[in-house]
Amino acid sequence: MRFNVGRFLLLILCILAINYVVTTFLSALGATGIVILIGVCIVMAFFFTMLNYPRGYRKYALKDPQFHRAFVSEAIFLIVLNLIFNFLF
Repeated sequence: MRFNVGRFLLLILCILAINYVVTTFLSALGATGIVILIGVCIVMAFFFTMLNYPRGYRKYALKDPQFHRAFVSEAIFLIVLNLIFNFLF
């Protein structure tokens, strides 16, 4: 599988923008910051992992251990990335 750097950077920018908008909206409703962060990261990780899964095999994705491995690694990556951006900057 080829790694596309441009697509990766665009994906990271989209993730940060979506996270900022959703976090701002949910914090205005009164939810706490870390709960919002983890919830949004898990939902986005599932969405983007499903998006990166091959199109013809998406209905079998939940039975594939590689899908779960990719989902967990992407969720951890997003949580760490968002913690860095939200609490350091």
